[in-house]
Amino acid sequence: MVQSPPKRRARSASATCLAAAVLFSGLGLAPSSAAPAIPSAAEVSEAKDDTATTTALVSDIESILAEAFTDLQVAQLDAMETQGAYNEALVVLDERRSTAERTKELAAQASKEHAAAAAQLGELAGDIYRTGGVTPDLAMLFTTESPDELLYRASAMDGLTTTRTRTLTNAQTAAQTLESLQADAQDAEKAAIEAAETAKKAGEATQTATDAAAALVAEKQTERTELVGQLATLRDTTAALEEQRISGLEQARREAEL
Repeated sequence: MVQSPPKRRARSASATCLAAAVLFSGLGLAPSSAAPAIPSAAEVSEAKDDTATTTALVSDIESILAEAFTDLQVAQLDAMETQGAYNEALVVLDERRSTAERTKELAAQASKEHAAAAAQLGELAGDIYRTGGVTPDLAMLFTTESPDELLYRASAMDGLTTTRTRTLTNAQTAAQTLESLQADAQDAEKAAIEAAETAKKAGEATQTATDAAAALVAEKQTERTELVGQLATLRDTTAALEEQRISGLEQARREAEL
């Protein structure tokens, strides 16, 4: 079952596996290829007749258990690393989706502002068209002979011209802003889609690693029960005592790793 994502940065899987390999080699744990095969019941029975053979077989069985311990540790580390990568992918996905949402909202607002500016610009263009390219204010400037009235009208016309210039500038700015934000929104949406795909793959990898670790635990537990029973036979003890002894050795390894 995939765990919920804490917001932290996952360690490198390769770095952790390398560290694990160094720890295990430092503890003298045998690699998988060097582990002896599980003894048969006949081999255990025959070994009981000779002290040296018994000692050797006990050593072989302990090596198998140590290798199983190593395999389980590596599998668990792999599952933890893939879980960490998945958690990180989910964090990135959440951030990119939030960015995409905010950018789309800004683009929507820019679209409204652009529409309003375009409407104002359209009205200005209509006025110019209806007057044949000459604004009504300019025509009114020359319809009075009073100097005072002329100055008043000139001042009013200057204010209107400034307003129309601002209308044109606002329309141009709104168009540029809208184009830029629409491009940003598309990029943000694309990034969110890519993050979703990455998170999906990371989740699948996590599930695969988790399932593999669980299957290995079940497999090794079955082998462990048989091997501990063989140790009890060879050492003339009980399976419970041998389980306790092997568990103690494994705990010592864990403490050494820490």
